[in-house]
Amino acid sequence: MRFDRISVGIVCSAAAVAVNLIPIMIKNKAALSGGMFWFYKQTFIEVGGFDETLISLEDMDFASRLNALGKRYKKKFGSLRYSYIVTSSRKFDEFGDFYLIKNRKMTKRIFTGRDREAADKFYYDVR
Repeated sequence: MRFDRISVGIVCSAAAVAVNLIPIMIKNKAALSGGMFWFYKQTFIEVGGFDETLISLEDMDFASRLNALGKRYKKKFGSLRYSYIVTSSRKFDEFGDFYLIKNRKMTKRIFTGRDREAADKFYYDVR
């Protein structure tokens, strides 16, 4: 994914997020990415769809389970390297480019996938 604008703060924040994602990728023995997936409907059903009990990171959980299913069938989970999704930087516009760095504890809480308070504060609550 690429942001619709870039700054030093966004780059530093992306690096901080990567630090939280690296253990997940090591555990899954794959470079996981979220945002957009291509697969057959039957694959979606077999993998169990998205975990609707998760408050955040449901895409990474799904990618992890999709990767595991692929390994069982000797299929690769991959990411397109030269194509990308443009994602909004509106949360950085709203909270500031260094918000994730300044609020590392909250960022870590979001990465549990189950912390409603942290997710609400970041994703839904408006100043």
